[in-house]
Amino acid sequence: MRKQQNIRFYIFPAFFIWIGALMLLTGIISAYLYFSGERPDYLNVEAFAVYSSNIRARYFTSVNNNILDEMAGVFSMTGLFVMFFAKTKNENYEVALLRINSVFWSMALTTFLSVLFFVFVYGWPIFIMSSILFYVFLLLCVVIFRILYWKENRRMNGNSR
Repeated sequence: MRKQQNIRFYIFPAFFIWIGALMLLTGIISAYLYFSGERPDYLNVEAFAVYSSNIRARYFTSVNNNILDEMAGVFSMTGLFVMFFAKTKNENYEVALLRINSVFWSMALTTFLSVLFFVFVYGWPIFIMSSILFYVFLLLCVVIFRILYWKENRRMNGNSR
C-alpha cells in the first residue's frame, strides 16, 4: 500500500472565510446598485484605462468613470477566491482531496456551460455570457467544496441518513 502523500495548499487562515463572504456581499450589493441605475456620484473617478471605447477608441488614457461595476467584479471574484482557499477547522489530506475534487467538477461543469453557450447563443451576447464563466467557476468551486466537506463531516460523525 502506498504511503499517503502530503498535499499542501497555501491557503488563508480559517477566519478569512468571513472576509471573503463580506467581499462577496460587497460585490453583490455593488452589482445590484449598478444594474438598478443607482450609481453614487462619489464613485465617479478619473481612472487610467489601457483601452476605452465610450465615444471613440482610445488607448493608455485616463477616463472619467463610475467604478461601481469594477467594484462589483473585483470584490465578488476576490471574495469567492478567498472563500474557497480559507482553511477549514480540520484541514488535512482528505480535505485537500475534496478541494481538488471540487476544482475538477467545477472545471467540468464550467466547460459544459461554455459549450452550451457557444452552441445556443449567437452574436455579441456570447461575449457577455463568456465573461461570467470565471465567476461561475469560482462559485461552483466554493459550493461543491462546501457540499463535499459537509457530506464528509456527516460520514465521519456517523450521521449519514
